[in-house]
Amino acid sequence: MYLRLLLSFSLLVNVAAQAVTLYADTTDLSAGYSPHLTCNHNYNRLVSWWLNGEIVLRSQVNGEECHNEPTHPDYLADCTCANSAHTCTLKDLSWSNFGDRWACSIGIVQSNILTLTLPAPKSVTLYADTTAVSAVHSPLLTCHHDNYPIVSWWHNGKIALSAKVNGGDCLNTPTNPDYLTNCTCSYTVHICTLRNLDRSNVGDQWACCINESDGTVIKSNILTLELPAPKSVNLSADTTDVSAGHSPHLTCHHDNYPIVSWWLNGVKALSAQVNATDCLNTPTNPAYLTDCTKVQVAIASREYFLESDWKRHE
Repeated sequence: MYLRLLLSFSLLVNVAAQAVTLYADTTDLSAGYSPHLTCNHNYNRLVSWWLNGEIVLRSQVNGEECHNEPTHPDYLADCTCANSAHTCTLKDLSWSNFGDRWACSIGIVQSNILTLTLPAPKSVTLYADTTAVSAVHSPLLTCHHDNYPIVSWWHNGKIALSAKVNGGDCLNTPTNPDYLTNCTCSYTVHICTLRNLDRSNVGDQWACCINESDGTVIKSNILTLELPAPKSVNLSADTTDVSAGHSPHLTCHHDNYPIVSWWLNGVKALSAQVNATDCLNTPTNPAYLTDCTKVQVAIASREYFLESDWKRHE
């Protein structure tokens, strides 16, 4: 019994002493360089490299050299050996190697497994505080991306500007692009203001994009410049019958505008302006108009038109 316990203890000590760990500087297939694998162990001259559950290389310390079988294994290159670490570089990888599992071992003790991965796709999103050409201010475009120093701005399918982070500054090429101004940069956000727009720019399409090291272009959504829907103004009445039992009530419906002009027989009769919860009317007591509010206007009689309606009746 004592001998059995001693043997079990010796085996546990031996396994612990033979711990094997595999490290990588990256497992990202799209990295700008080949992954570098290091197999750390406790003083063993022979290390086996495993790919997807099969041994693809045996590396043995031979003096100051590394004796490898086979001499030129698939995917492994520049292998070096030491008594406590073996290293190899992965080569000739493509996206077909996504999910490959690498490990190393000494004797029956195998390391952890490293799996080759692809990073989450980079995202690029373009926002605008407005896309209306007739806005009271110039549209502000913001390009959000995943930590990239260079962003290209595209106008109608062509590059209009290349903006590069340079410390706290933004290097722009060209320096003064058409329509773009006040451009700022950071590693996650590029911002530009659209300028000098007129109705000829309706339908213009804007996008931003980044370029991966392998040449892949990742483009944002597209923003299209537009004109807002034309404002509508409508005049309605509960009656137009002068002999009605009550004074007719006229209601002017419009698209959220603070000032409305009321017209009588082609002449402006009243200018009514919203002032918080009140209605400022000029003149204060116009002929035929009374109880004017920002909701509706009551009149006694006669033919009345809003300015837009009147012009259609000229």
